[in-house]
Amino acid sequence: MKSSRVRNIGVTIILALCFVATCVIFTACGSPKKKAVFDSSADAFGFAGATAGALLAGMDTSTTSSSVVNAVASTQDQKNIEIINKYIDIFDNVVGNNTFVSTKEHIDDVESEYNYKITTTITNLDGKQQTFEMYFTETKLDNTLVTDDDDDEIESKLSGKMIYEGAEYEIQGKKTIEEDEIEIEFFAYIDQENYIKIEQETENNEQEFEYTIHKNGLKETMSLEIEEERNEIEIEMQYNQDTFYKFKREGNELKITYRDAEGTGVIRAKINETGDSVIYTLQDGTTITKTRE
Repeated sequence: MKSSRVRNIGVTIILALCFVATCVIFTACGSPKKKAVFDSSADAFGFAGATAGALLAGMDTSTTSSSVVNAVASTQDQKNIEIINKYIDIFDNVVGNNTFVSTKEHIDDVESEYNYKITTTITNLDGKQQTFEMYFTETKLDNTLVTDDDDDEIESKLSGKMIYEGAEYEIQGKKTIEEDEIEIEFFAYIDQENYIKIEQETENNEQEFEYTIHKNGLKETMSLEIEEERNEIEIEMQYNQDTFYKFKREGNELKITYRDAEGTGVIRAKINETGDSVIYTLQDGTTITKTRE
């Protein structure tokens, strides 16, 4: 049961990451006009919440993945595979399906402690769906509730909870909307030692998500940029400020281009037939098989 949940967590995280936009170093001049992937603040908030929930669930049920190396891989490749394998399922499903739906509804029940609910559904490659729910109250800085009739320029506070596979996580944050710019910042908690800070910004059709992950006193950072071009969602991930990844689907596998302090490289990833492992193929043909985290 636990291994199934952990695989689902990975799938969800890949779904999220694959929405990240291509970095400047990978972007060609004169490319077609790009458009925003998420058309509303609810969509952007739903995406941020879903990815945060999946990351928290992964922290809550973390396991050590095993690996089988069929030849000698460089330290650089092995290091990058360890990073990629944390998020491989999210990238796989997002790049492969581009299926991500959020719905926002007002809660009319006067006894409810929340006034909004966002439900986010992600469809995996095998057709199965995963659902995240967020319940929250949104209040303006003068402590009055935000309503659907408010204008386009508003600052508000967010408080509530997210639910994923029966687990609940507290969320606290704020949202700013001004003309065509939307900024969301919130914290999602397992406890005071294990939590994630998420910052989301949408401006001029460019959407960026930054994650600061705190786990038992350790910290790592990850940022995603998301754009849509030629009806395809592109994703780029920056990890701890010094490593960059671009994810692209080719047939039934992912082509992952990376750049770090040691240089550049290409790794291809493919989910095995049973769905419990990922086969990574390096440029020299070396293969490394790792269990999905």
